[in-house]
Amino acid sequence: MVFASLFTVADGIFVGQGVGSNALAAINIVAPLFLITTGLALTFGVGVSVVASIHLAQGNNRAANINVSQAFDVGAMLMIIIAIAVYIFRIPFMRLLGSSDALLPLCQDYLLSILPGCIFIVIQLIGTFVIRLDGSPKFAALLEIVPGLLNIFLDWLFVFPMQMGVAGSGIASSVSCAVAAGWVENEEYVSKAYLDEICSDKPLLMQTGGGHSMLLNTKAMEWAGIDAAYAKKWGYDLVHVDKDGEPDGYICEGPVFEIAPKLPTTVEDIKEYLLAWQEMAFSSGFTAVGDAGAEVIHRVAPQAYYELEKEGKLKLRTHAWMYVADNADAKTEIARITAQRAEMSGEYFHIIGPKAFLDGVTEAHTGWQNQDYLDQPGYHGNERFNDHDKMVQLIVEADKEGMSVHVHSEGGGATHYMLGCIEDAEKITGNLDQRNVLAHLHFVTDEDCRRMGATGSVPAVPPLWTAKASPIIYEQEVAYMGQQLANEAYPIKSFYDAGANVVFHSDYPRFADDGYQAQHLCG
Repeated sequence: MVFASLFTVADGIFVGQGVGSNALAAINIVAPLFLITTGLALTFGVGVSVVASIHLAQGNNRAANINVSQAFDVGAMLMIIIAIAVYIFRIPFMRLLGSSDALLPLCQDYLLSILPGCIFIVIQLIGTFVIRLDGSPKFAALLEIVPGLLNIFLDWLFVFPMQMGVAGSGIASSVSCAVAAGWVENEEYVSKAYLDEICSDKPLLMQTGGGHSMLLNTKAMEWAGIDAAYAKKWGYDLVHVDKDGEPDGYICEGPVFEIAPKLPTTVEDIKEYLLAWQEMAFSSGFTAVGDAGAEVIHRVAPQAYYELEKEGKLKLRTHAWMYVADNADAKTEIARITAQRAEMSGEYFHIIGPKAFLDGVTEAHTGWQNQDYLDQPGYHGNERFNDHDKMVQLIVEADKEGMSVHVHSEGGGATHYMLGCIEDAEKITGNLDQRNVLAHLHFVTDEDCRRMGATGSVPAVPPLWTAKASPIIYEQEVAYMGQQLANEAYPIKSFYDAGANVVFHSDYPRFADDGYQAQHLCG
């Protein structure tokens, strides 16, 4: 805040020396506008740092992200409204602050030049609180120091060499504030070098809440065997590389699902996680849940479930699907899962089928879409389990064992593909009540909604991801897929209208586990 005060102090010094006492008086008359702006910014900055920190402590990252976005959006919007009102009523406003007729022109010059900067001040000050909350106090300090020093230089430049008068001083402050706000909004690409600065002597991995992406430092990449050949094998959409063709530390989808299970996790670790999850589920009123991929991250999870039930500790009824690798052999996988079911299923843990991933997620540009991404022409996402014949066989083999198939189907292209596989499988099995599950269903055409009902499929939809509940996701949807598709995302009512067997999911822990809130949103 010391350097933030340099804006008005520097303006006063340079204008007093370079323009005159009347100009200095004009700055002092307009100065209360800075107090209004700072007060508004501090209200949102302090408020969001407290509320978001509480949510982060509770593990609710989604709520914290929404808090931060709301603070920036509402704070900036209110300041824009105030700025417009001050501009329209600038003469009465300046007279209210004490301007005389003689000082009115100078006050107006300074007011009009500083007014745009007030909007950026709000963004900057809120940003400093958020950046401190993110664990970067040094960067937050620089966010105040650098613009303050820049303002001193620009004051000198505009007032003395360029002879721009009191308006030049105001422009200097506005430019400095805009630089600070732009720094807050910087979307710098994060690579292995960023993690190497944090930890360079041991492997460090960071996985997104959704589980589809991962960032590794240099040591972790060496441990995982991620090199240029690995990137070439998986493709550069899934293993990002730098200008020299070397992996830069970012991976997504298939490579993540290959590497994550190799992390050192014991059965006892998983049992501890599951008991904590059980307690949370019970506290929310749930007594039965579906684990849509019990082996996805931890291959020993089924064993942990089994041991907890044997020990009498598992009381949350869990229906689980076992992970199947992309385009795996259907007969082999169903035989394996059938054996697991016979060995491990009990009263509280019951294996009910295979789980396959058809694609990734739209926000990572890996959801398999019906059309290209607007910001990446010629690319429609990542197709994972995309062998039609193998998927049909997987459905048929699962049906023979009384199982259903659960698939991760986020993009519209993945859903269209899967429904075609189900239709062809039903021609073989004759079973229209297998109730295969398609989860997420971000974008679905009207035709595919009808096919969902006709095939007796189960759309597992996430009400907590809709535009109403998650404005951050909506902004990405518009940027990547266009506003029309974004407005039609997660067509829950269309599934009901088609007669499909709709169920809700939260994809915990990516999003809150409050299923009752999800039902309320759809009510």
